Amino acid sequence: MPDAPLPTTTPSFVPEVFLSLPDSLAVSSSLDEISITPVTTTDDWAALSAAWDDLPVDRYMNDGGTYRRRRFSRFHHSRENGAGRGRLRLKAHAPYAQPLHLNPLNGGMLRHFEPILPQTIANPAFVALLDGFATVLGLVDGVTSWDINVYLNRTETDPAQTGLPVPEGLHRDGVRYSLIMGIARRNVTGAVNSVHDDDRRPLLSRVLERPGDFVLLLDERTYHDATPVLPADGTGRGTRDVIVVEFYHADTAADQLYVP
Repeated sequence: MPDAPLPTTTPSFVPEVFLSLPDSLAVSSSLDEISITPVTTTDDWAALSAAWDDLPVDRYMNDGGTYRRRRFSRFHHSRENGAGRGRLRLKAHAPYAQPLHLNPLNGGMLRHFEPILPQTIANPAFVALLDGFATVLGLVDGVTSWDINVYLNRTETDPAQTGLPVPEGLHRDGVRYSLIMGIARRNVTGAVNSVHDDDRRPLLSRVLERPGDFVLLLDERTYHDATPVLPADGTGRGTRDVIVVEFYHADTAADQLYVP
């Protein structure tokens, strides 16, 4: 469904937690503590969370791990005249690539991830989430459009396998802003998200315990990481689900991520 327009309603204010950006480099909060998304139903959010139960195994892990499942799609968001209704458009699906200097583990190759499913993209909660953050960050930066990468990530663990939410370690993504939001944690311990400055000094850390907990960082001036995940009970299987959303301008180097 490339280039499908999805009209949405957008807020016209910036919640206090975002007012320190970009100077603060990173912020952390939760969806239930801010008001940037239109009201959606509990059923919409339940359906969105269920999308993580249909993620293929990431086949591009150079450490040989099978602990990550993922889907990936690209979008464009714009606001006419800088206000009013936002427009979220699904871009044509394409393989994903990163240079080795950004991703020393899995960089330097085309990765053909399966796209996010149409029913997930059409879910009002998914649209509201992307639209709300794109609008607020546009107001913060004084821009009216973003190109957006979206990843649905599940990290799995069991007694035989430690899950690595960030297998490449401390890194940056090569975009303007990166959003990491918790969707669900089941029988896991660990997965502490951290953000560091250019000198790799810690700025903040947070466990995304509840659905909607998030860390948002100015990627071009920070590094980020997350600790491994293990089964909380020591014996069973555990899963940790997050959505990762990257915002960048069309004239930035991030466009080169799709060129082999």
